[in-house]
Amino acid sequence: MLPYFRRMENWNSAGHGGDPGWRGSDGPLHVQRGAMANPLTRAFVQAGGQAGYEITKDYNGEQQEGFGPFEMTVHNGQRWSAANAYL
Repeated sequence: MLPYFRRMENWNSAGHGGDPGWRGSDGPLHVQRGAMANPLTRAFVQAGGQAGYEITKDYNGEQQEGFGPFEMTVHNGQRWSAANAYL
């Protein structure tokens, strides 16, 4: 399935991390990482680690289980749905 996920995804890793071996960069579905500017977001991830869960840098990468930075399908400041991507 990985080749299909990579083909659909348009992931810009600049400044966002993520393993390019697990990510696509030319697909129609734009994916970006949230800024994590709110301190509660970072506290939530840390609390997951303190509760004994794994911390992952990219839950769509090699280590999918755990707490980590969230991602969203957004393009030019607007929600980018599958309909936007494919229709």
